[in-house]
Amino acid sequence: MLADLNPKAEAKTEPAKKWFSWWRTRRDVRLEHPSGTTHLGPNTVFVCGPYPSKDAAHTEALEVIAENAWNSEGVSYLGSYPEGERP
Repeated sequence: MLADLNPKAEAKTEPAKKWFSWWRTRRDVRLEHPSGTTHLGPNTVFVCGPYPSKDAAHTEALEVIAENAWNSEGVSYLGSYPEGERP
């Protein structure tokens, strides 16, 4: 068929299956989480995840922010990115 020979036809890419929330510390912090306590120095970038979708990663981050769980500890949310990408 002629449609199969069309060079302008775009290949569809599958959406990412793993997403991660990226965070950065603004100062020396100790973070409490379900698996224990982590000590991070200032300007440390770390990730949480994986999540099955961008929406799931972002929703979890917004819940953490709403609880002020890490913001008061000097941690900033950088965004949610698919596996292999980062801010």
